[in-house]
Amino acid sequence: MLKFGTSGLRGLVTDMTDRECYINTRGYLTALLKTGEIKPVDSVSVAGDLRSSTDQIIRSVARAIMDAECKVDYCGKVPSPALAYQGFRNHRASVMVTGSHIPDDRNGIKFNKPAGEILKNDEAGILAAVAEIRAAEEEHASGGLFDAQGYFKAGQQPSLPPVNPEAEEYYIRRYLDAFTADFLKDKKIVFEQHSAVGRDIMAKILKVLGAELILEGRTDYFVPKDTENVTADTRDNFRRLAQKHKPFAIISTDGDSDRPFVVDENGVFIHGDKLGAVVANYLGARAAVIPINANDAVVTFLAQQKIPVAQTRIGSPYVIAAMNQAVAAGKKPVTGWESNGGFLTATEFTVCGKILQPLPTRDSLLPILCVLGEGIRKGSLSAVFDQMPQRFTQAGLLDNFPVEVSERMMAGLKPKDAQVIEVEFSPQGSAQVRLENGQTRECPHTPVTMTIEGFWKRPGNMWTVKEILEKHYFKSEFGYGTVMKVDVIDGVRIFFSNGDVAHIRPSGNAPQLRIYSNASTQIRADEIVVQGLDDKGILRMMERDICISK
Repeated sequence: MLKFGTSGLRGLVTDMTDRECYINTRGYLTALLKTGEIKPVDSVSVAGDLRSSTDQIIRSVARAIMDAECKVDYCGKVPSPALAYQGFRNHRASVMVTGSHIPDDRNGIKFNKPAGEILKNDEAGILAAVAEIRAAEEEHASGGLFDAQGYFKAGQQPSLPPVNPEAEEYYIRRYLDAFTADFLKDKKIVFEQHSAVGRDIMAKILKVLGAELILEGRTDYFVPKDTENVTADTRDNFRRLAQKHKPFAIISTDGDSDRPFVVDENGVFIHGDKLGAVVANYLGARAAVIPINANDAVVTFLAQQKIPVAQTRIGSPYVIAAMNQAVAAGKKPVTGWESNGGFLTATEFTVCGKILQPLPTRDSLLPILCVLGEGIRKGSLSAVFDQMPQRFTQAGLLDNFPVEVSERMMAGLKPKDAQVIEVEFSPQGSAQVRLENGQTRECPHTPVTMTIEGFWKRPGNMWTVKEILEKHYFKSEFGYGTVMKVDVIDGVRIFFSNGDVAHIRPSGNAPQLRIYSNASTQIRADEIVVQGLDDKGILRMMERDICISK
């Protein structure tokens, strides 16, 4: 059984049977029908990425749409933001079949409502409707659509209608109507296309805007690309392309083309959180929203530009909810972005003297174009980012990490009181707790010395967490200072006295454990992530200790 998560679901392809994809899609549509956000005979826009499993899943989605008495608006293979824009423009629901950046043996389905992405307060109604559809399907299993393995019986799999080119055409028009025809004139841009679904659409736009485009790395098989897990091999490839072509910039995207890769003329990858800050300033944003895992240099830079910023939990639903609050408070223009580089606009913006319509979902093309524009202003991309506060980040992940171990890890390192979002320790031996409602209180100095096994069996208070982290995991011999603050807005973000930051967070919809870092040098930021991910490193030590303590 697939588990619905942030905006949709993901799983191994072997688990994403026709039946599971049908039930979840039908449940999502049933929930919207009940709230009146869609009605029977409405069109529902559908598209997918270039994974080997996508076509089969699209057919399951299409059958669910038909059985909900709606019409299938099949948009073919287009970027997630293009599909979302098609839905938002026409005030219709949309369904994107994509696993984004995860490997080809997995896939996913992302659902959008007619007015925007699914937010956290929508999930309860959708889950209830999914359970309702599941129960009805089980009741009629013997005479239903699916065989015992969960796949369509003969004759039950639908045919898809012809591709509606509108989604692609309007996505292209969004940018060509806003940016001038000579915007990238004579600028040599290397585009690593790999298996990104937006590779042809984006190439077309860049060429029309005047770029001298060099296409590299196109594949006929799916390649997972994660902007928050940029490996040493990927960085070496960027440097190789820079040396080979001497470009103004190198660009790419993840699989569904909602997260950008931007690389400067020297082959240096630009992290998405810094990228977003430059783009927000370029666009003239007057309010910004970023997740808690953003580089702390971003907050400093936005303050220097007098752009008010709010920080949220990680994930586009949280960013969108905070953007909506800013708009409701009368602020505009309002934007937000994630540390993966996906950029969202809640209001209209003016670009090159023209109006750019809002697109409140992750997009890769807007930040790419805007940062190229800022690079043209400053002479190079490296010049743009050399002027930012010099704090550095890195990120990486452990794949196929047991979810139950992640859950125990988070439970052990977080305060018992769910209202606490931050504990700050002072060198004088006192500590202050900050609550969700903004109130603060003192945290008594009551450390309890425990063995590692005892700690993971019966987690102690936050003073004990501080002691365990310093003595057993983030040790001084690994280069860490003392633990000064622990933030648990999303995952566990640990601040050290020497300025290092390590942030541990399980994925919300995949068996993955991520680690993010902030440090005063890129070498140190990289080192923190390596120390976390190594086979005998910090996260594996925690996993071992948690499993021993069962």
